Amino acid sequence: MTDLVTLSVDELKPGMFVQEVTQQTGEFTIKTQGRVSTKQAIQALRQKGIAEVIVDMSKSDLGAQEELPQHQAIVAQEHIPFEEEINRAASLYIQAKDVQQQLVNSFADGKPLDLEPAREISGLFVDSIQRNPNAMLCMTHIKEKDDYLLEHSLNVAILLASFSKFLGYDEESVMEIAFGGLLHDIGKVDIPDEILHKPGRLTPEEKAVMDGHVQAGIEALEYIPNVSQTLLDIVGLHHEKLDGTGYPNQISGDEISQFGRMVSIVDCYDAITAERCYKKGMAASSAMRLLLKSVGSHFDGTLVNQFIKCFGVYPVGTLVKLKSEKLALITELNEAQPLASKVKTFYSLRSNHFLPPKDIDLGAGQDKVLESIRAEDCNIDYKRFFAEQVMG
Repeated sequence: MTDLVTLSVDELKPGMFVQEVTQQTGEFTIKTQGRVSTKQAIQALRQKGIAEVIVDMSKSDLGAQEELPQHQAIVAQEHIPFEEEINRAASLYIQAKDVQQQLVNSFADGKPLDLEPAREISGLFVDSIQRNPNAMLCMTHIKEKDDYLLEHSLNVAILLASFSKFLGYDEESVMEIAFGGLLHDIGKVDIPDEILHKPGRLTPEEKAVMDGHVQAGIEALEYIPNVSQTLLDIVGLHHEKLDGTGYPNQISGDEISQFGRMVSIVDCYDAITAERCYKKGMAASSAMRLLLKSVGSHFDGTLVNQFIKCFGVYPVGTLVKLKSEKLALITELNEAQPLASKVKTFYSLRSNHFLPPKDIDLGAGQDKVLESIRAEDCNIDYKRFFAEQVMG
């Protein structure tokens, strides 16, 4: 007897492994096989127009829990341990920087943009996040002052992928949103360094040049056939604000799409936490508070709250000071208890020396987070620490 059975979407149960879709309406497709985890996931398939599927009963687990959060992926991917994904994520991040550099060089030289390598990287980001979101998110904290333009776009892509997945977007949409993150600042390539890296306030003339990067990015995309509205929104709206004080078009309120609202939050968050040649990066917890202060004027309040819920007050990859006077790296969030994450301790602030790395679950009450902290303030080379103590 075959293990493959054809079922209507109404016959699906949590834990069933969907092999393929056989009947549907609309354009939504499932690119990967996998297990539907919750009743909400099945309802999401129904709402997307999925009518009939083939289920592999040999891979199904009908005893699967149903109380998983609603923002779980519609079709769950195999989850692998952080330790197994982190080196693959690091390698992918380096590869992505090379792809981004090639894209920047083509734009600067006035050559036609070949977006396929960047699109492929977006898909690989999403695949990594599906396997273990924490590994790829850690990479967004390893920032070089001189590589800001490249790394900012990579980080925005990664954060957007995680955020959109959290919000319940299907895999194809998540990939397109991440792709938009990679391209959102492409128009900055032609801005002179003395303006791009100026430490003080820009003059009106300099600000006009800076603001022009958005239109430059849009114009670059116009030469690409079949560019999606998602990409155009992310590139064109990432500096618009709800109160109409953004740029380049000072649009406001409902004129700003959901994607525009999402990328404006993510873009701001990564920018203010980045270490630049002319400023220190803000601690993640402080950045979250700043986002909250700008709700209503600059940012969508519902999305900011969802953003904080997705990444936590102390996001994965954040360095924190514990009550025990140790430094630790946040390695996994606890959604039910935001301050009870899993961490890796590695440094004693009391005696100022490195410790053998140790994984601790703060939910077990062994220690407590006091505050987030910048590696530079403790004279710690975060990149070296991460390579030696986390990646091994």
